Amino acid sequence: MRRLCYEVPDFRPVYNQLARTTGKAEIVDLVVEYAEKTVLLDTLLALARERRPKRYDLHGPYYVDDPTPALQKQVSDLTQRLLALTPTTSMSREQQFQVAFIGLSWAAKTA
Repeated sequence: MRRLCYEVPDFRPVYNQLARTTGKAEIVDLVVEYAEKTVLLDTLLALARERRPKRYDLHGPYYVDDPTPALQKQVSDLTQRLLALTPTTSMSREQQFQVAFIGLSWAAKTA
């Protein structure tokens, strides 16, 4: 994980935050958090698929290809709430959807 952060320019800011004593679990948390904040989840998943294809296949699917109408409504509702809290110029529509989807994923995990 440390090497990935160093070698992949998109994740170099994470590498710059790491101390020598930072453990793998903490690095993973930092990388995922950074990918979420900077809309790099697709990049991170592509790197995982490229570097560890068997492990990647083992833990999929990573996205819902055809969300149910109920899920679509939840995403739409969360997006609308997000728009109310965030100036529209600060996030693209895709970023708004990704944030809403991450929120749904988090809510499902904690339910």
